Amino acid sequence: MMRAYEQRRYDIPFNGERRPILLDLVFAGDEETAKKYDHIIKPTVEALAASEEKFRHIFESANDAIMVMDQSVITDCNAQAMEMFSYAREQIIGLTPCRLSPDIQPDGEESILGITDYVAKAYDGQAQMFNWQFVRGDEELFFAEVSLNSFLSSRRRHILAVIRDITDIRKQWEEYKNLYTKLQDTFVMVADHTEKMNALGAEKMEEVKESMGKALDMMKRRRLDSGRRQDNRQADDTTGNDTGALQPAS
Repeated sequence: MMRAYEQRRYDIPFNGERRPILLDLVFAGDEETAKKYDHIIKPTVEALAASEEKFRHIFESANDAIMVMDQSVITDCNAQAMEMFSYAREQIIGLTPCRLSPDIQPDGEESILGITDYVAKAYDGQAQMFNWQFVRGDEELFFAEVSLNSFLSSRRRHILAVIRDITDIRKQWEEYKNLYTKLQDTFVMVADHTEKMNALGAEKMEEVKESMGKALDMMKRRRLDSGRRQDNRQADDTTGNDTGALQPAS
């Protein structure tokens, strides 16, 4: 093995930043190179291949749709993404998220403006999570929860998009809101009816009280009249008896 001690400085880019590095060049024979390959390089390559296979398996078997984007262009996707959007992989790769979205979102925002803003923030290192409306290959609209994160690969920054279909969840939520609104309307109606019944009951109670008051007054008057008549009869009886006693005998 020959070792060369000539040293040179090279500017090597690290994640976009150029740094000087000092190289120590070593010239080895074929036998020693093969030995180093068997002991160092080959295991490293095999480990990298195994790691790539592992992550590819996770990527493909995920329940959510996963897409990899480079400058807003989709460069890879998993099987769930193909099923979710009703497209083949070849049809998805090369598209932008805007091509998988309606022109206008339900809130009135233009899809191209919204996506551009989310992707720009993700590229700046700000993880994004938001709800979005997409369109399938058969023109069916659906809602999804989207998360965007950036990562480095081959010295380039990419976007990893994870998309979860929440159409069923959204339908359940809408049903819940409708039920809640109906219950609120029912409670308001019952409260209004109860208030009216209370008002009517109070009015009826006043009528009953008034009627009872009149009846009591009438009973009192009848008792007074009856007492007066009885007193008059007794007075008449007494007067009659006294008159007879004063008459002379015939």
